[in-house]
Amino acid sequence: MKVLVLSKLSLPEAKRTIPDWDVDWVTVAEDPSEVNFTPDAIVSMGVGVMEQTYKAIERWSSVPLFCYNWDTYEWVWNNPRPGEYDYHRYGELLKQAKEIWVPSACTKRRTHQWWNLPSKVILSSCPYWDYENVRDGGYVFCSLREIPDRQWDWFEAACKSLGLPYKMSNHECSLEEYQDLVAGCKFIVSHLYEASTGGLTLLEAYYLGKPCLLSNSDWNGGVDYLEDRARYFGSYNGLKFNLMDMWENPLPLSRDQTITYVKEHFSSAVMISKIKERLDAYFTRA
Repeated sequence: MKVLVLSKLSLPEAKRTIPDWDVDWVTVAEDPSEVNFTPDAIVSMGVGVMEQTYKAIERWSSVPLFCYNWDTYEWVWNNPRPGEYDYHRYGELLKQAKEIWVPSACTKRRTHQWWNLPSKVILSSCPYWDYENVRDGGYVFCSLREIPDRQWDWFEAACKSLGLPYKMSNHECSLEEYQDLVAGCKFIVSHLYEASTGGLTLLEAYYLGKPCLLSNSDWNGGVDYLEDRARYFGSYNGLKFNLMDMWENPLPLSRDQTITYVKEHFSSAVMISKIKERLDAYFTRA
């Protein structure tokens, strides 16, 4: 089996992809015109490669398409940013897929809600890393990019109200700066109402032994990844309470346990094996 994966490189640095497709049956490309073979399957990794995927299925019209739909947020439909992707056009692409894969149960529900399409959950891999200078640097950290989420302002407002030192990367720093911010925080927060994975930095931080606090909204997918290993809040006041409680009463995590959990469940090899299972199942049926 020869699989063409269409994928953009991910933030915060161009060399990081999710997952690392280090298997001999996969060729990763961003431009299908540069591919010199006919694949057995095309896997499209998100709306960011929508136009490239349309070109690919026009070129190889008989090759089955599989789409990984990373997210379809409420604000994309109700309060889109200027220049936002055309998610209606993306829906027409998804309708042509043999299967749609999503990173969490909430994204599965959104995929059905917006397009009336079924999907299967394949949890994302996480580009975790080891780091020499893991420490308590005396600040709370949020790495999420600013978006028109209904809870976006909560984290900064709560930290200011409580007088807690905090840092926000917004994906605007180098990989080295980003890694050091994660390694130096006291704990990490995913405060958004809607986030398909909760933000994979949660797992990157958890791997380094950092406690995690996130919204228990039905649309924050972090619960799929951390389950009862994190703390949750359901309101702005709940966020403030948990911020202060976690600041004043830190609960150190077992590094051996956090490392084992992330490696066993969220390595690239695990995600790729799940994708391979779906492809094998399709071709067995076909």
